[in-house]
Amino acid sequence: MTKKVAFIISAILICVLAGSFWYVRSRPAHSEQAKAFEALLKSAEQGKVKAQVKVADTYLFGEGEVEQNVFLAIYWFTKAAKQGDAVAAYALAKIYLAGEQTPQDVESGIEYLKQSVRQNYGPAQYMLGNLYRTGTAGMEENIGQALWMWRLAEDHGDPQAQALFEQAKVQYPELAKQIDEIFAKKQQASKNADAALFMAQEYKSGEHIAQNDGRWLKWLEKSADLGNTQALYELYRLYMGGNSFVEPDEKRALKYLHLAAEKGLAQAQYEVGMRIYQNPKGDDGYQIAWQWLSMAADQGYPDAIYMSGMMRLKGLAGEKNPDVAAFAFKRAAELGQPEAQFILGKSYLEGVGVVADKAEAKKWLEMAAQNGNKDAAELLKTVK
Repeated sequence: MTKKVAFIISAILICVLAGSFWYVRSRPAHSEQAKAFEALLKSAEQGKVKAQVKVADTYLFGEGEVEQNVFLAIYWFTKAAKQGDAVAAYALAKIYLAGEQTPQDVESGIEYLKQSVRQNYGPAQYMLGNLYRTGTAGMEENIGQALWMWRLAEDHGDPQAQALFEQAKVQYPELAKQIDEIFAKKQQASKNADAALFMAQEYKSGEHIAQNDGRWLKWLEKSADLGNTQALYELYRLYMGGNSFVEPDEKRALKYLHLAAEKGLAQAQYEVGMRIYQNPKGDDGYQIAWQWLSMAADQGYPDAIYMSGMMRLKGLAGEKNPDVAAFAFKRAAELGQPEAQFILGKSYLEGVGVVADKAEAKKWLEMAAQNGNKDAAELLKTVK
């Protein structure tokens, strides 16, 4: 909280007491207007949001027998904004950013403006778009974000936003077209898994619209709820490691991983298989790991193909079978898997599962070394 805000709050508290005292002592005893406002004030004090906004408006503009008092207006708008009222948050943004009736507080103004925008309030979207366009009130100039805000406000029927977006189509045709396409995806995203994932990726990248971790997570979870396997896998990774706004949650992460694997995502099937392989439980632990790895391998996932070869080579998926293992290693090596390239090169060098061939051994070892496999680089030194 800034010093300005602290000052305003202190002033508000004084004014609330003084203003309430003045109103009760000075109003005509039988005034219908006074009785109506007194009833409204009582509802506001009981926490009713609409009453709080109405009381704030009354104090902001001064209506009937109630004198204008911006501090009391701020007090009641703040009460309503804390309960999630978009109109109140927008009113506070305008008051703080203008700095005409109170000390200007840009930081608080922008905070309240963004709160109203998050609640999908058209006038707030239009206003924030203008700030992005001009780069004022501490906002960095961002044409794409300005267009996005105007497009959202236009959807609420704001004629000024519509006019500005139409102008933008002439000035920035490609960008405006992209914003229109993003908006179309947003319209589909509540019921379409791919569209929801698209929105998540847009909010994560910040390429066209402002980066927003909260909205990225919201749309990612929506896409996962609608069955998108990539969204499920991304949520697995997110909750396994956590980040600045999400605490690690292994149980939740593994739930997402298994859902992605069950729905056929090869990468998830591979990770489920590897988790079981690294910690097999019961007599059939390796067999279960093999099943998951085989499913991923059948989809051409290189790491899974390599691991299926290793399990056949070690006899962890039936009897040892160097020939079948070498076939898997070659398939994975051709897909660029460095460990498979190393094992295949070594197999050609030693004649395990394949006919010994020094030239082939050197070829695959060189590929593996180029792909960062240190064991291949060391073994190459011994190949003449």
